[in-house]
Amino acid sequence: MTQASAALQLDALTTTRTLSGISALYQQLGYATDAEPESFTAGEIGLEGAAASDVTRATLLTDNEDASGSLQHWHFELKDRLSTFTVRRVAEQFMRRPGDYLLSFSERGGTYPSVQFVKPRKEVQEGGKTIVRLSKLTVTPAHPTAHDRSILQAIAVRSGQSAADMHKRQLEAFSVERVTKQFYKTYHDLFKHVLGVIREQNPGAIIQSGPERRIPAVGAEATDDERRALHAFTQRLLGRLLFLYFIQKKGWLEGREHYITELYESTVHAGGNFYRDALEPLYFETLNTPVIPGTERSIPYLNGSLFEREYPDTTVFNLPNSLFDPRNAGNGAGDPGGILHVLNSFNFTVGESAALEQDISLDPEMLGKVFENLMEEDEAAKSGTFYTPRSIVQFMAEETLTRYLHDHTGISQERLLKLVADDSEAHDLSNAEAKQIIEALAQVRVLDPAVGTASMLVGFLNAMIRVRRNAEAKRGNHVTPGSPALADWKREYIQNCLYGVDIKHEAIEIARLRLWLSLVVDATDPEPLPNLDYKLMAGDGLLETVDGEPFIKTQSMFVGGQGDVTAKADQIGKLHEKFFHEQDHARKRELRAEIQQRERELFKLDVDDRIKNLDLELTALNRQLADGRQSDAAKNKLLKRHAALYENLEALMLQRKKVWDDKEPLPFFLHNVHFSEVMKGRGGNGGFDIVIGNPPYVRHERLGKDQKAALQNAFPDVATGTADLYVYFYQKGLNLLRDGGRLAYITPNKFMRAGYGAKLRDHLSRNTKLELLADFGDLPVFDATTYPLIAIFQKAKPDAQPVQMLPERTLKAHLADRLEGGVPAVREGLNAFHLNARELLKPLDRGALTASEWTLDDPRVLKLMEKLRAAGRPLGEVVEGKFYRGIVTGFNEAFVIDEAKRAELIAADPKSAEIIKPFLRGRDVQRWNVNWAKKYIILLQSSSDKDSPHPWRHEQEEDEAVKIFEEMLPAIYKHMKKFEGKLRPRADQGRFWWELRACAYINKFYQNKIVYNKFQVSPKFSLDRRGFLTNDAVYFIDDKYNFLISILNSSLGWFSITQYCHYLRGGYQLIADSFSQIPIPTPTPEQAARLAEFTDDSRLDELNALVYELYGLHAGEIALIEELTAGAYGAAGGAVGEEDAAE
Repeated sequence: MTQASAALQLDALTTTRTLSGISALYQQLGYATDAEPESFTAGEIGLEGAAASDVTRATLLTDNEDASGSLQHWHFELKDRLSTFTVRRVAEQFMRRPGDYLLSFSERGGTYPSVQFVKPRKEVQEGGKTIVRLSKLTVTPAHPTAHDRSILQAIAVRSGQSAADMHKRQLEAFSVERVTKQFYKTYHDLFKHVLGVIREQNPGAIIQSGPERRIPAVGAEATDDERRALHAFTQRLLGRLLFLYFIQKKGWLEGREHYITELYESTVHAGGNFYRDALEPLYFETLNTPVIPGTERSIPYLNGSLFEREYPDTTVFNLPNSLFDPRNAGNGAGDPGGILHVLNSFNFTVGESAALEQDISLDPEMLGKVFENLMEEDEAAKSGTFYTPRSIVQFMAEETLTRYLHDHTGISQERLLKLVADDSEAHDLSNAEAKQIIEALAQVRVLDPAVGTASMLVGFLNAMIRVRRNAEAKRGNHVTPGSPALADWKREYIQNCLYGVDIKHEAIEIARLRLWLSLVVDATDPEPLPNLDYKLMAGDGLLETVDGEPFIKTQSMFVGGQGDVTAKADQIGKLHEKFFHEQDHARKRELRAEIQQRERELFKLDVDDRIKNLDLELTALNRQLADGRQSDAAKNKLLKRHAALYENLEALMLQRKKVWDDKEPLPFFLHNVHFSEVMKGRGGNGGFDIVIGNPPYVRHERLGKDQKAALQNAFPDVATGTADLYVYFYQKGLNLLRDGGRLAYITPNKFMRAGYGAKLRDHLSRNTKLELLADFGDLPVFDATTYPLIAIFQKAKPDAQPVQMLPERTLKAHLADRLEGGVPAVREGLNAFHLNARELLKPLDRGALTASEWTLDDPRVLKLMEKLRAAGRPLGEVVEGKFYRGIVTGFNEAFVIDEAKRAELIAADPKSAEIIKPFLRGRDVQRWNVNWAKKYIILLQSSSDKDSPHPWRHEQEEDEAVKIFEEMLPAIYKHMKKFEGKLRPRADQGRFWWELRACAYINKFYQNKIVYNKFQVSPKFSLDRRGFLTNDAVYFIDDKYNFLISILNSSLGWFSITQYCHYLRGGYQLIADSFSQIPIPTPTPEQAARLAEFTDDSRLDELNALVYELYGLHAGEIALIEELTAGAYGAAGGAVGEEDAAE
């Protein structure tokens, strides 16, 4: 391979309009290409069926193969236009071949309008199923972006890279996480810069009407309200532009994909101000104005509230053109450049990424991530808001939706889960079942009580659409992505099924934007957006009280005996339905006013009833006080009660005057009023079918005294003085459900064990069916350590059915191969959570979830582990924390040799024998003893080691050091010189290319030790008395205690390993942080001597009995261990193939 010739320029991407141009691009990136690359037909490369008919020509552009693997680059010309289905169909078939690939796709023909670069990756899931993930970048050669250049530049070849290195570099480049972080950082800087310019240039300007808010004067301290209003205005300014970038990508702005930039150029050319003379008219006079019947217009009317003016039309903003200038690249010191410059540098896509399809571009979901993370630091800490990853959302949505559908159709959840898969064709559905499913989908009512940017609702909507599409297919109605039918279904479900509340107004604006974009994704032609004012609402979704008392106290007020309440609620629901569709601005104002009036009437009914009751109680108290026969203490008590009641009465009268007489809007959010069409219910069973969400993680210390008192008063069944905010959301969620409805939250897991969670545990145990608990522990699901747990409950009488559980230990075992890769690797593994989680779920006896604590494990095992811990101390203490890893060579072919090569080197130079040492591989380590394969290592220790014996250790320059090396060890030098090209680029090396990496404990290898494989499918600990060096698949500990190896090779030792160490593909990883925790007892001298007698498996039963005695186990506990470790002692060698993989 050659190194990339130079930094990639944007002009280089314009050449990708042809096959030769794509080949030239790879060449510039450092890949070896042929002058005339070879092309093949679909059949010649093994494509079959629909995939074969999709492809007209396949061309091998680069072929990279070495000892590390192979990496090829192929280009496919397709018969029809690029589509998700076609690309996946071809990629999945093609990836049956061995090796790694980077693929590209285009339409057939001489000039490509667009090219899609696709990085596929195979993953083997639990159960052995192989899936193919696709990460995609679509480049428009006529208009490449800096984003495109950045991604492709990141795959450029570096000097000395192997095929495996290049593949890894491509995976890193095609990472959504990487792009998200890049966009967030850029957008964060842009946001701060734009907010500063707005404030500096417009002091005193009104930026919000009703209630009025102004930009603070220069130098003045902003109030909280002013700061929030300025933040909201900035967010709205950028949010509107982002929305325009998405719809211009759809071609809805005069059919031009660069309409906004061209509008800027024409406005500035004419001497105008871009914001005042172009954007304001576009927003408020075009996009927000209906098309006059009988006329045509190239800019659509979008309706909704996105382009409604939020400030007086008399406000004239001074937003300089430089703030937007697409040529303004910024100064790099907090100024990222013009807004259009920043947005033009990214690649926008109007598609929604799916589980196995990731666009490495800005998609609508990424907006949610960015906006939710953009809250100011103090607000983020205060609100405890964290963006929920897509895979978690998808799992929660799929689980709750399929359980709901099972309740309403009788179809098993297992079959329904196949329906929700992207690639399902619902072969086993009957027409009648498909009809039932479609009808049930139309009836579901879903609420997110802390909706944030609507990620949960969008995820649930997408799950509904997948089920609907697959059910419709069974009825002969095949609907593909991009079909107008999808937009119609989404509109139907958004109108009738989805609801959200959030205490932050800005979050609600973004949530509406996300739902609007979800409609735009599938719409073929622009249509007015629906009004979401009464579907997604700002307010406190947790506390809904009037003067500290619940409003519309019970659901029963909606049915029987409360005709006025029911009638008002019905009227409000019908008005909401009208408002959703209304496009005329005047009529919308009328409807909004009418809805507010009906809300006031409902409010008045409740308040008048309270006032009446207070009057009656005060009258009774007055009579008691007039009697005058009470003791002084009793009289004082009555007077205090009288004062409190009178204060309440005055407060209610004032509240009534504000809302009823002065026509102020309701100063609080009330589910029974604002979502009355759901809360009054069907057939008397009011409430939501599903409450789903990620409630804010706010610790109790951050709750104000009054807020804490109000929460404890509203939720007495779960309240304690130290309960965090999310605890109250559990009871609130259950209160909002209909009977039989489901609650699905992701919250901290602390309530399962903490004292403050005792009342919540009791409440859930007595009032719900516990269905699923998935514990992530300290895995990095969010940017903060929150110990998240997914909990799904049904509001129904408890039963004895087992709870599906996913313990933290099981999940960590599944991700064991990613844990050492840090947060990015673990998060990448969690991206497939919704695909893998169900394979990992295990049944848990509901009786195991006791009032004292909820622990997700077999209670027998938990009790046994407590006993083992009490009987010993952690292995890490026994060996004083000293766990040693074998040698990392970075290139075994040079350093690891056989007997013949050793003899050859020593014959050529006897001094070679001094640095050729016996060497163990992972497969050589058996139980009790090693099975040495006569392998050796050339121990060219790093000259940076303190105990380095090499005479060149004092040399600083390689030229001098290599001369000494050649002179002192000529045979070894000659051998290593053959591999110099492979050795130089190693990450793991010493000061010079021929040396091993530094190792401070080389001398430890020569001592007596216990060696073991890092990965084990059965216990395999060996004594090494010969001082072998080992490879990095082998670890070792000091043989300080002659009894230790016997305990580790026993059944109980293996049982402890399975409980503490990470599970991976049928075995366990003995990583020091977990392996060090297994409990080791201290035997008496007599017991230690008996343990030291065991040297093989011939007396295994006798060994196990002695070890059980050490821990003081009884027959039942022994039987449990034997049951759980059965099969671990097959062949002493174990599963060799697995351990080879670990090397």
